[in-house]
Amino acid sequence: MRGYNTAILRELLGKWEEHLSRGKNGPFYPYVAITDTDLRERGALLDIWPYIWLLLCKFHLGQCWTNKRKALKLTSSAKDGDFWKDYVVGQIISLEVQLIESMDIQVAHQLITDQHTNLRALVNDNPSLRSTVDAAISFLEYLTSTWMPEAFGRVGRSVDEVLHQLH
Repeated sequence: MRGYNTAILRELLGKWEEHLSRGKNGPFYPYVAITDTDLRERGALLDIWPYIWLLLCKFHLGQCWTNKRKALKLTSSAKDGDFWKDYVVGQIISLEVQLIESMDIQVAHQLITDQHTNLRALVNDNPSLRSTVDAAISFLEYLTSTWMPEAFGRVGRSVDEVLHQLH
């Protein structure tokens, strides 16, 4: 653990909420917060304000995805010039960009399904790519299981759209 947990954050946020609510007609209740990908932080925010919209910071999301790709050895092979591995890595990075830009969970799921189909076809044509394609498919499964559960169906709102609804 990095020095804090959800219970500590929940307590701190609760005290902050009490302080901001003093002398007001009702409790302080933020509509939106932008967070990194820390589940303890996000959990504490949701414990205090269950209906808050938590937006993910694109930078931190990208860092998570990059770290996962590195762990799966899905990195450029510039040193050995493996064209097909670089092609697969490029396709995964392109998918990441498309997912971040997508505003519809069904579109995002379809992008992943299409990439999965393309990877299977690629390995059928070139069996020597098996380990790279298996790593890429593991990455797609990570994206789906970690970042795209059905609860994220209300994602797809831009900051501008959310702010417009609040004014």
